[in-house]
Amino acid sequence: MINYYQDDWLAGYPRKADETYWEENPVTGVLEPQVEVNFEIEIPIHQSPVLVDYVKRLGADVVLYRGTIDRVSIDEWGHLWVVEYKTAKVAQSTHYQTDPQVTTYVWACGQIYNKPVSGVVYHQFVKKAPNPPKLLATGKISTAQNLVTSYPLYKKALTNLYGSVEKSPSLNQDFMNRLIKSETDHRDRYIIREPIHRNTEQCMNESWKIMMELEDMLNPDLPLYPNPTRDCARMCSFMTPCVNMDDGSDWEGLLHAAYASRDQDLERYWRRRLPSAADLKALEVDLDGQEPDLHNIQIMSAEEYNLAKIAAGEYELSEFEMKADSPFEGMNEKGSFNMNAVD
Repeated sequence: MINYYQDDWLAGYPRKADETYWEENPVTGVLEPQVEVNFEIEIPIHQSPVLVDYVKRLGADVVLYRGTIDRVSIDEWGHLWVVEYKTAKVAQSTHYQTDPQVTTYVWACGQIYNKPVSGVVYHQFVKKAPNPPKLLATGKISTAQNLVTSYPLYKKALTNLYGSVEKSPSLNQDFMNRLIKSETDHRDRYIIREPIHRNTEQCMNESWKIMMELEDMLNPDLPLYPNPTRDCARMCSFMTPCVNMDDGSDWEGLLHAAYASRDQDLERYWRRRLPSAADLKALEVDLDGQEPDLHNIQIMSAEEYNLAKIAAGEYELSEFEMKADSPFEGMNEKGSFNMNAVD
């Protein structure tokens, strides 16, 4: 899918490419491309007496709204656009007008940069392998009406087989022309690029919705209760301890033994653990063109998680574990041994 996007879709249509916006890093002073932009915006809770009370009762000083923008581009008029990339089984567009993520990202972008923000360039990638047109037993390229392909792929196939589109049979040229009429510079069967505009009023109203959501999120007295559905057994990783809580079993012991707290450092166990582009390429070569399975890179059991923390010197020890006569004698408060003191 990504190869098709880079090699065929971007190059196969006469569109102007989105220009990535570059901005100076306020700390280093170095110009940086605005991709994978982690933002952190302070919510103006002083505008809501209710939120001020909740935050005070929780012992907090500030409420932060965090997120990550895929990419920021700039157009010829100096306006910024949030560039969003999505995959979907079926491309949809009916949600554009009310999509809260679109409006929130435009609002956030307006808080981050001192430039006007026009909207979101919304890319949808259909989860379907973009295959070239079928080569028939007769040696010709298919013109079947149910053939699923695109103009760039069909044109490439004709060029590879006949040397040029002009030398291909008229039936194939007619089929390619029909593909051209059914596609645009921004839309084919596999990828859709859609600019979605948002104005200042929409962004302001979305910010108020965020404030109202916070009233539920920060309310110390908010009643919390289970809301089971038919999907619990199929989708919920906490099904067993949830049932244990209801039947009086030791649900806390199960959580302690079989689950681990999520790491709150956004960078440590995700971005920093991703292989570099060069390593990914090497993996692809080593696997004879197969896609590397990166799933297990992100999945850790409770035991593996704690072992990783011990190796990094980040495992907090209990008072028992730090006693001189405990089996953990010699560890410091971070779970690491002083090797000079070990026989």
